[in-house]
Amino acid sequence: MKTPFFSKHSLLVACAITLTFGCKNNDDSTPDFVNIPDAKFEQKLIEQGIDSDNTINQRINISDALAVTSLNLSNYNEGTAITDLTGIEAFTNLTSLVLTNNMLTTIDVSKNTSLVHLNLLFNDLTSVEGLNAATQLKTLNISWNFLREISLDLPSLEVLNLSENDLTSINVEKCENLNSLLAKSNELTALNVSQNTKLSTLILSDNKIEQIDLSNNAELEYLWISANKLQALDVSQLTSLHNLSIINNPDLYCVTIAKDQTVATVNKTETQMLFEGGCW
Repeated sequence: MKTPFFSKHSLLVACAITLTFGCKNNDDSTPDFVNIPDAKFEQKLIEQGIDSDNTINQRINISDALAVTSLNLSNYNEGTAITDLTGIEAFTNLTSLVLTNNMLTTIDVSKNTSLVHLNLLFNDLTSVEGLNAATQLKTLNISWNFLREISLDLPSLEVLNLSENDLTSINVEKCENLNSLLAKSNELTALNVSQNTKLSTLILSDNKIEQIDLSNNAELEYLWISANKLQALDVSQLTSLHNLSIINNPDLYCVTIAKDQTVATVNKTETQMLFEGGCW
C-alpha cells in the first residue's frame, strides 16, 4: 500500500524544521545532531577526528560531542580563526577547552558545567557568558581580549589571568581558593582582595590603582603593582612576601613594612624606600 502524500509531506516538513538538530527518532526530546554554523570550527573537529561524518555540513552528531572531554581549538594559521562557537553547548563532558588566538567576540559556556580548565587567550571577547555555571573550574585565562567588567562566583577557581583587557571592575570576592590573580594592563582604579586570603601571586602592573588593602593577604609571595597611581602602600602583613615591584608610581615614595621584615627582591626607584612601622 502506498504511503499517503500527506504523511510523506508531513515527514519532510518535520525533518526540515528540525534540520538544526537532525531528523529525530521516536524520542522527540533527544536530537541526533547539533548545529555547527562556523565551517572553521567544524573543520577543526574533522581534523581531530571528532566529527564522525568527516564532512563540513554545519552539524555533528550529538554522540560525537558527548565523547569529548578535552578540546583544543587553538588557531595557528591566518584565515582559519573561529568566529562563532555555536554548538559548544553539546560538549557537556568537556573538562578542558582551549580557544587561543581565534576571533570570538562572545562565548556561552553555561552548558559546559564540567570544565576544569578554560583558556580564551587572544580573542576579541567583549563578554563571556555562563562562567559561574562551571563550578569545578580551577584555571581560567581570558587575557588579551576586550572585557570591561567581570564578576565571578567560583570557589573552586585557583588561577585567573585577566591581563591585557579593558577592565574597570573585577569582582572575585567569592573565589575563596584563588591562588594567582594576573590583571596587568587594564583600567582598574581599585580591587578588593580581602576575601582572597590564599593569594600567593598578585600581578596588577599597568593599571590606575590609587590604593589597595592587603591586610588579609598574608600568603602573598609575589606582588607586582608597578605603573599605577599609588600614594601609599602597606605590605607589613605580608610575612611571606619575597618579590615586590613598585616602580612607575610617581607619587609613591614610601612603603610600610614590619619590623625585621625582609623582602628579597624589590624593583623600585632610588627615591622609593621601605620603612619600618609606617611612613610619615
